[in-house]
Amino acid sequence: MNFFANPTRFFQVFLLPILLLAGCKNASPPFTDAQLTYIVKPGDTLDSVTSAYQKMGVDVWAGAIQMANPILADSTILPIPGTSIIIPARNCIEPKLNEPIEFDGFIVSQIKTPEAAKRLMSQKLKSSGTYYSVGHDVNGKEIMTPHDGFDFFRYEDGRVIRTETIEQYIYACEHNRANSPNDTNRAYSATTCDMNAEMDMDKIKDKLVFMAKAQPSIHSYLEGKYLIELPVDVLTSSLNACDGETSDKFEKILKLDAEKGETLNDYNRFSAPLHLTKVKLEDDTLSFYDATMEIDYYIKELARGDFDGDGNEDALIEIGWHTGGTMGGSYTRVVTKTGPGQKLKWVDAGEK
Repeated sequence: MNFFANPTRFFQVFLLPILLLAGCKNASPPFTDAQLTYIVKPGDTLDSVTSAYQKMGVDVWAGAIQMANPILADSTILPIPGTSIIIPARNCIEPKLNEPIEFDGFIVSQIKTPEAAKRLMSQKLKSSGTYYSVGHDVNGKEIMTPHDGFDFFRYEDGRVIRTETIEQYIYACEHNRANSPNDTNRAYSATTCDMNAEMDMDKIKDKLVFMAKAQPSIHSYLEGKYLIELPVDVLTSSLNACDGETSDKFEKILKLDAEKGETLNDYNRFSAPLHLTKVKLEDDTLSFYDATMEIDYYIKELARGDFDGDGNEDALIEIGWHTGGTMGGSYTRVVTKTGPGQKLKWVDAGEK
């Protein structure tokens, strides 16, 4: 075949594979056509909604919105406030799950729609391993009771709330879990091993909740080694490993420095209030050591998507830490960047 006489075939056979290979490393986020969901607000019109999305950079026009919503087929009047309408958008970035979720009998490595994430909340999870809860027999002798990671909410009388799905876990947290020392007749994670089992469950819950809310993004400014540019108040949670006076002191320092725009990278120096060393970034995970408090950290990106509906790509990250002893923990937060040259900022209201 004369490829030069057939430019299209020449492109498909020779140039396209070269371009694809060239783009494999540090490739830009994949762009795709998508359907965004918009909740109608009082005073909205078809023109005002179309204009707002166009200003955000969405390639959409009023007629396309009408065609995507049967309720608008013969009218330009939007439905009552609170109603959802579809915004057909071109060149968006699909939400992405970075860390697979293991269920009983199958593994999910990507979640295409919020509805799919919601359905997965009722599926039984795979046991995350064997945990041991410390108890005592009638003679006061200590005993170790194994469990499969689903029996970590315990009452004082020994009863257990079994949570095999995220739906069951959320319900138990809202209705049965002890949230303060003054709670009575409420279940709680009784031992360190129970707490570890709950942390595993809680991370899966956060990933599914994020993916159930995430929409395709219009812009992404989370590029390269952005994790090292996180605000320094990301370190606050680990301070409960310190005594009260030390914890209060550094919590105030971290809060003030974060308000000034200080980042983890700014603390990678000897004179910083908390001296961060051994900084290492591999794939989606940042690790470092706080030489002042003697705490090891890791920060890992778990998922991406437009979580707050502003069109910008947000990231769900996990922050984990542990001391040389048995103290440690992890929690998640959502972070975003709203434009070139802008500082990273938290999307959620505060730490968990």
